[in-house]
Amino acid sequence: MKKLILLSLSLFPLFLGTVACERHSDAGAPLTMEACEPYCEKLTQCSGDSIKMMASRRGATQETLDAAKHLSSKRSCLSTCRSQIRPDNLFRFPQSFKFYQYFLKGQMECMDQPDCARFTVCRQAQLSRAIAEFPMDPTDGRRCDEACTRINECANVLVPRIYIAEFDKMPLDRQAEMIRRHGDRDRCLHSCRYASIKNRLDKKKMTSTIDENWEDLQPFMQCLAHTDCVKYTQCITAQTSGTN
Repeated sequence: MKKLILLSLSLFPLFLGTVACERHSDAGAPLTMEACEPYCEKLTQCSGDSIKMMASRRGATQETLDAAKHLSSKRSCLSTCRSQIRPDNLFRFPQSFKFYQYFLKGQMECMDQPDCARFTVCRQAQLSRAIAEFPMDPTDGRRCDEACTRINECANVLVPRIYIAEFDKMPLDRQAEMIRRHGDRDRCLHSCRYASIKNRLDKKKMTSTIDENWEDLQPFMQCLAHTDCVKYTQCITAQTSGTN
């Protein structure tokens, strides 16, 4: 079975810092594409710290770490940053323009941090804040809330079935940690919010440096009619059994 199905619900918080920046602002003049050069220089310079942070988190997979290595490409960073805040997006993709201004401005406020470790923590905390605060589509918000509540309620049944190949081989303490991590409602909501926002922006041909797979969340939402955890899990696995 495709392992990213449930992992997509908990992967994104692996990137979050635990200490928030004290200051942030979405006011003032919009960012220009010239702002991307110093930001990407700093991000590239500090990519090693970002990768170390991800590697230190329990549950970080090799796929996660491989994806994180793209942070070390300044060319990729510049291309993405410029495409996200180019001025004509204000008229072509106003919602996307608003989000990326909000999303990047907060991170760029971290550039005066005295070292890479603090920059990395600050940047991820600002990213977390932007995702938590940016207005979400009401329907998506309701679906995320319902799905994450059900996943939390059914984690004891759902996680062993989704990760059946490796779960039985784990010691009991690791099994318990895996169930706790994937059943964490707050983590699930944060990932679901990000995936929802990104999905709506990507429909307008905008891209992001972090790839969350919105499609992987759909079975968890489509099976909500099943209130029994066993039937809920069976419904999800029936939809995803062909993605091995």
